[in-house]
Amino acid sequence: MLTNIKFNTNTFWLLRIEFFALLVVSLILFYQHLQDINWIHFAFFFAIIDLIGYLPGYFYVKYTKQTVPSRYFYILYNITHNFVLFFMVAFILWQLNLLTWSFLAVPIHLFGDRGLLGNFYKPFTSPFTEPTI
Repeated sequence: MLTNIKFNTNTFWLLRIEFFALLVVSLILFYQHLQDINWIHFAFFFAIIDLIGYLPGYFYVKYTKQTVPSRYFYILYNITHNFVLFFMVAFILWQLNLLTWSFLAVPIHLFGDRGLLGNFYKPFTSPFTEPTI
C-alpha cells in the first residue's frame, strides 16, 4: 500500500515547475477576462477549498497540539484539493450554463498550492500543516 510516497528532489521540482506554468496560464486567462469576473463568486470559489479542506485540520492541530490528526481531516483536504472534483463541478456548472470566468479561482488556487507552495495530497501519516513533499 502506498501511504507515504516521497518524491526525489528533481521530480518534486519538475512537478512544481509544471504546476507553476499552469498557474501562469491561468493567471493570463484571469487577466484577459478581468471585466467578466464576479468578484464575490471568485472569492467564494477561491476560499471554499481551504475553508472546507484545510482550516478544520489546521485548527484541530493548532488547538490539540497533535501533528497527525484524524484521517477525516486528510480526506477532506485531499478531496477539496483534487482536480477530479474541480472538473466535475466545472462540468456540472457548464451543463447548467452557470460556468463563468470566476471559476478560474479554483485552478489558480490549486496550481498555486502545488506550484508556489509545494502542497500536494496529504498522506495520512504526515504532519497535517507541513508541505507534503
